[in-house]
Amino acid sequence: MGTIDVEALYEEIGSRIKNARVKANLKQEHVAEYLGLTRMSVANIEKGKQRPSIHLLLLIGEVLAVRYTDLIPSLSDRHERIEQISEKISKDEIVADTKINNKTEESLHNFLKSIGK
Repeated sequence: MGTIDVEALYEEIGSRIKNARVKANLKQEHVAEYLGLTRMSVANIEKGKQRPSIHLLLLIGEVLAVRYTDLIPSLSDRHERIEQISEKISKDEIVADTKINNKTEESLHNFLKSIGK
């Protein structure tokens, strides 16, 4: 059985909510008023610090004019994101190794030059 990083899940949900809100050209205050929440609650949901219930996700989708399912990442989204992160890490490691190798080669060249070889 797989596991889900719950913190990352709610951060992604919050990010999707924020993106939809911005796209709808709505302020947090407007969304909060519609939902019967404080602006701070909406901000916390968007940051992934506060976890919206299913009925709240339905209402958020309604006020933002999106399907609530668009606010929830699927497992395929999750796997795709893991692959993207893995690729980035690999690329960063290759770049770092290349920089280290170039510096080592340069240092060795300078050392050999200094001793006349």
